[in-house]
Amino acid sequence: MGVEGCLSAPTESFVKIFLNNIKVLFFVLIFAFFYGAGSIFILAWNATVVAAAIGIFVRNSLSSVAASLGFSSVSAYFSSYSLGLLRYLTHGWLEILAYFIAALAGGIISVAVARHTFNSRGFRKVLLDSVDLVALSLGALFLAAIVEVFVTPMLFG
Repeated sequence: MGVEGCLSAPTESFVKIFLNNIKVLFFVLIFAFFYGAGSIFILAWNATVVAAAIGIFVRNSLSSVAASLGFSSVSAYFSSYSLGLLRYLTHGWLEILAYFIAALAGGIISVAVARHTFNSRGFRKVLLDSVDLVALSLGALFLAAIVEVFVTPMLFG
């Protein structure tokens, strides 16, 4: 028996997760631009995905605790729930922050398009500020993907 591993697996996971999060960010930006509060639907959907993942983790953790302890420990319920929250919110708060920032940027661009002419100095300033917000949200998503792929498995392996 030897030691085996796959060095490229975390990198592939990172790219897959980061690109998926960029797709969600794009939809948040587009919905905020065209529908204003439409990005709330994407944010709510993302919140339900996180809640479902936490629920599945808690259910699986409780079933393993119940099997090993024979239903004798009520405190295992609370520790499983807290562990589930920590596991997904370790990186999840950064993703949610990035989506909110993108929603703000999309809304700001939408209002700028409605109120300014495209050649005005004010429109360019607002557009540059919105691009800064999108860049900030991309940075938060990048950091969230790093935490999700490399930090969370070390903490909750």
